[in-house]
Amino acid sequence: MKLSKTEPSLHPGVQLRAGHPGAFVELGADTVLSKSRVGDYSCCGRLCDIANTEVGRFVNIAAIVAAGAVVTRDVSPFMIVAGCPAKPVRARFPKAVAERLMALAWRDWSHERLRGAAGCPPPESRSLP
Repeated sequence: MKLSKTEPSLHPGVQLRAGHPGAFVELGADTVLSKSRVGDYSCCGRLCDIANTEVGRFVNIAAIVAAGAVVTRDVSPFMIVAGCPAKPVRARFPKAVAERLMALAWRDWSHERLRGAAGCPPPESRSLP
């Protein structure tokens, strides 16, 4: 399944009960999202139960919920959580890097700006050998 800005990637059996997945979000098979919001660029494994909370507290923040986790509290930006109840396993990045990513707001950049910042050549200039 391809991730999309307008449609979340929902695997079979996902139940959205007043749940709100953001842009570029993937929800694993048989996950239940009830009265909750999943922030943009977040990913939830299969068989998760997410109720009355927010994953990636702020818009566009990439959190990861491990398979089978039961999430009953907010998940911080760039955090990996697992377990029943879900608890932080570790941050995806050191605090300074996460703060820099937040400040850059790269997720709002155009494709051209991202390519330029990454040093990638424009697509039309690439050719196969």
